[in-house]
Amino acid sequence: MEMLYHYYYGSTAVLNTTISASTTWYAQSITTPTAAYPVSKIRMYLKRTGDVGTVTVAIRAVTAGKPSGADLATATVASAGIGTVSGWVDFNFASPYTLPADTPMAFLIRASLAGGTLSVADNDDAPFMENAFAYSSTNSGSTWSYIDPTDYSETFLFQIWGEDADAVQYLWASVGRNEPWGTNYVVAPMYYNGLVTTLGPGVITVAAGNGNGIALSEDKTRIFVGNGTDVRAFNSAYAVDTSWGTAGVFTVGVQIYGINVNSAGQLLVTHAETGSSETVSLINAAGTGYVWRKKPNPAVPIDLPWSKALAGDGNVVIGINDNDGGSFDVNYRLSITDGSVLNSWRNETVFYKAARGICSNADGSVIYAVFDDTMSATYSEAYRYVPATSVTSWTTPLTMRYAHGIILHSNGHLYVAAGTVVDGTIFQLDEASGGIENSVLITSAAFAGSIWEMVDGNLLVFSTAASVTDVEVFDENLVSLHFNSFPTGASGLQLFLTDTAPVITDQSTDTDIQVGDPLSLFVTATGTEPLGYQWYKGVDLLPDEISSTFVKDPAALEDAGTYTCQVSNTGGIQTSDDIVVSVALVPPVILTQSSDQVIARFSELHLYVTVSGSPPLSYQWYKDDSLIPDATDSTYTVIDVVGADCGIYTCRVTNTA
Repeated sequence: MEMLYHYYYGSTAVLNTTISASTTWYAQSITTPTAAYPVSKIRMYLKRTGDVGTVTVAIRAVTAGKPSGADLATATVASAGIGTVSGWVDFNFASPYTLPADTPMAFLIRASLAGGTLSVADNDDAPFMENAFAYSSTNSGSTWSYIDPTDYSETFLFQIWGEDADAVQYLWASVGRNEPWGTNYVVAPMYYNGLVTTLGPGVITVAAGNGNGIALSEDKTRIFVGNGTDVRAFNSAYAVDTSWGTAGVFTVGVQIYGINVNSAGQLLVTHAETGSSETVSLINAAGTGYVWRKKPNPAVPIDLPWSKALAGDGNVVIGINDNDGGSFDVNYRLSITDGSVLNSWRNETVFYKAARGICSNADGSVIYAVFDDTMSATYSEAYRYVPATSVTSWTTPLTMRYAHGIILHSNGHLYVAAGTVVDGTIFQLDEASGGIENSVLITSAAFAGSIWEMVDGNLLVFSTAASVTDVEVFDENLVSLHFNSFPTGASGLQLFLTDTAPVITDQSTDTDIQVGDPLSLFVTATGTEPLGYQWYKGVDLLPDEISSTFVKDPAALEDAGTYTCQVSNTGGIQTSDDIVVSVALVPPVILTQSSDQVIARFSELHLYVTVSGSPPLSYQWYKDDSLIPDATDSTYTVIDVVGADCGIYTCRVTNTA
């Protein structure tokens, strides 16, 4: 789900506050959102040494700036549920607790301890955040003190999760590691085209007003940002990626309007060109040159490439203002190979149809676009176009000027962001008919510019009003979930990339082996590196088993049981499904033995058997079905054979199988 509320700080230096006495408690206060939100779990970044007993997270009220009163809700985790390396730990409440709106509240952590110590991740370089204070108590919460009374900057790392009507949990608040809301634009990666990055926490800054275009490589290890006339590449450490372009930069030389990146790592860039015309370019994956650089119609100047997109079939669809003297605007479908025009079509055969936004379905067979009817003071229009037949199947007036963004949602509906400096509207359209199914005014009096589907299916809208940039989140039914304004100005664009929690993509299945066989288990996981692994047998943590594989060779009977692996990083924790290991004993099997013998009187008789099977193996020799005392080895020897030693010998081999 989308993150609805943030208290974030900029430093990435993480410290650890240690709980070494059961009477030592810690707490963090924040001011809750202006709407009431439920708390279904608290996730904290912890590690332990030894046995920490039961660890409890609690919610309390805040009075006179400090935690007060009894616990309002509690959740606990046993010592075995906390790793010996730092990782996220989930504290699930028996039922969601709804926090009061716009109220300071405190979140406490304490441990009963059984000889061990508990470390809680925090940071002491956070900028001031109103009513976001860290506290300590040495007397089980009877009295509290600020941890840092000089500037109140220490902040614990934790997340607050809610639960929707279908009992699906979603993250709505995260305390730690980001810039505070305020003079900078701070946007989580889910707020950009629905992408979830595998990059770790960090910030990318570009010059004010120059953050035109941002794209994430398909492998999610490189970010491209349009910075004025340059494309800049950043790596997973949030440094300029000097392995791309010229020291991380590819200079287009003129103003960039937008960037897309395809699966081959090539960058589609729309940008200005000399002579007041506009160009579409494809930059190679290495950032060392153009694959092609095209003006879709070189005979006439192009005013602005208002929209750009990669079609589902891998080609390019783009809407531009084609100033050919008649003021017709044209949409193009270009070949990704060489930029040649595959299709071109006008919005309508009348003047002043300003192409704005464009997208396609999954295979590129249908294109959807919006344009402005600049002859009208009242509306934009949306339409559906099929390149194979050059047929526009519907055109829908939207009763709103300046429709810039259009997306085909995963639910099959179209959503359009439109608006003027007076107000803005989000429209929901039926894909087959173009009919308006729903619409809603955005919260601010703003010019709606861009719309994206986030990873959770909710809609993110960027808009501008006066000197601010607004961010608003809607669900599929156009119910507003969150709104925030950021002042435009000197700080430029900052992109914050949160960690992606681990996802186990493959693992061992239940395993049947025999004693003496090797036991080998594995998990495969994705997520922000580094990933931490911890294997468990039942509820018991297996010391030193901290890799993606667990191997025991040879396996013993006591290795039977139920195994799990917990994978963690700073984005979260996931535990594998149970892996049931059955270990069976192998019955004895005689592989070789002595053959019949004829030997001389007073010579030596030597008999043997070789046997496979689970140890321990027991041997007993017999002569003519009579037990031979003390003959309990795999061999039997008689020295100085006499006539009484003649007979039929057998060996019986047994084990517990």
